[in-house]
Amino acid sequence: MYIGVYGMTYEQFWYGDPMAARDYRRAYVERRRAENKRDWLQGAYFYNAVSTALANAFRKQGSKPVDYLEEPFPIFAPTEAEMAEKNRKEKEKIEAVYKSMIKQQKAKKAKEQQQNAET
Repeated sequence: MYIGVYGMTYEQFWYGDPMAARDYRRAYVERRRAENKRDWLQGAYFYNAVSTALANAFRKQGSKPVDYLEEPFPIFAPTEAEMAEKNRKEKEKIEAVYKSMIKQQKAKKAKEQQQNAET
């Protein structure tokens, strides 16, 4: 099994260091884990792409189209600088939404006052 599956040669298995079989097995397990994660990630991207395409194909007339991912799934933990940048962008979005809401409310209130003044 070690010879065929784990990549050891006949000479390494029978005449080499006995502990090498353990190392070959560990390397094999790690490769399989990495392949499994890669395959899962590929499936997640495929699922997202198909879901986006189907959602856009069957969306109701006039509804906003669904966008594909803007950035890839994170593989590594984000750095502090990346987290700070992400938080800053989120705060800017929230501020823009609130400012837009305030502007709409002011316009609505001004319109109501104008209609009340006319009557």
